[in-house]
Amino acid sequence: MNTRIGHYVRALGSAALVALVVACAGLGPRSGMAEPIAAAAERASDPCPPASGFCEQRITYEALGAEPPGAQAACPPESGSCDTPVSSMANDTEGATVARHLQERYDEKLSDCRKNSSDPKPLPALLCSGILLRVTARGPGFDTWNPNPANAQPRGVSFSWLRRDSGMQRFAFNFANGYIILPFFYADTPSDGFTQLTVLCGYPVDAATNGRRSAENDGCGPTPNIANSGPCQAQGITTSARWIQLFGAGQLYGNQCGFNLKPGSAASGVFAQFALIRNALGARAFAIPTEIKIGAWTVGDTRIPLEAFFYLTGTTGLAEAKANQGDFRVRTGRWVPVIQMTLPTVQNGPASFRYVAADQQVR
Repeated sequence: MNTRIGHYVRALGSAALVALVVACAGLGPRSGMAEPIAAAAERASDPCPPASGFCEQRITYEALGAEPPGAQAACPPESGSCDTPVSSMANDTEGATVARHLQERYDEKLSDCRKNSSDPKPLPALLCSGILLRVTARGPGFDTWNPNPANAQPRGVSFSWLRRDSGMQRFAFNFANGYIILPFFYADTPSDGFTQLTVLCGYPVDAATNGRRSAENDGCGPTPNIANSGPCQAQGITTSARWIQLFGAGQLYGNQCGFNLKPGSAASGVFAQFALIRNALGARAFAIPTEIKIGAWTVGDTRIPLEAFFYLTGTTGLAEAKANQGDFRVRTGRWVPVIQMTLPTVQNGPASFRYVAADQQVR
């Protein structure tokens, strides 16, 4: 059970709010920080509002009696704006903090996400835990963090979810770079300024969603002419044992059902089956990435909750990750780090996430 505090620390009261700090000057709101977020009421007096794209107030780890995330830059005391560039040292501190939080989320074993220990409506674990990422390739006239305009399922965007108990040895198409989205629990308050992304459905392994069909055109429908390949819960498939019974000996990809993860679907229990299914499949699943469909957002949206760009260690992905970081700063005014990622080599094995100053196109 996840009793993670998330942004639901509003009950801490005024004493904790003494620890509010302002992170400014080029650091996008939260910029990957997995700390709790303050309530909208506390943000009202912020001299550098989150809407500027450069600042936010947040409760530091000290307020919770935990390790501080590192020094934060302060808003210019007299100008009331956040236009002053942050120093490379501050960005290096921020980047190292993002890498640390990614490592923590990869190693977590949360079964679900809860506002508090007595929350009667837990949410799927990917909303507060693990790494939600999308691999990309650069192309002319196209920013990689936008939905692909050539997508056969235009209302759904494919991501993978990575955690130690749901690891993978490669990404889709063997791509070596992409970007990471901040978990919903850390970007779900409108006052934070982020566009609210919606998780639609999920598959324990790549589901060949371009070939699936549904009225929504979001990749969550059945594969034509393959029995039981529609949404799992609608067919009474809610356990790993039943999923394995129906699909474990098959070819996977289009021959599997996907779990409905939309808001209101009571999906925390079924999403907990992901790790069980992947571990039951063993080496077959480890060789295939997971697939999560996210509702498409508007092309050119500068408030996408993008946490970091990444590349795989020992690949040529760094050049594209750096170029994407530079483009993102120009398009949005936000700085997010490039993170070096090393995937596990064995099922349920360790992965690593490192911030390297020399990897940054912009510092």
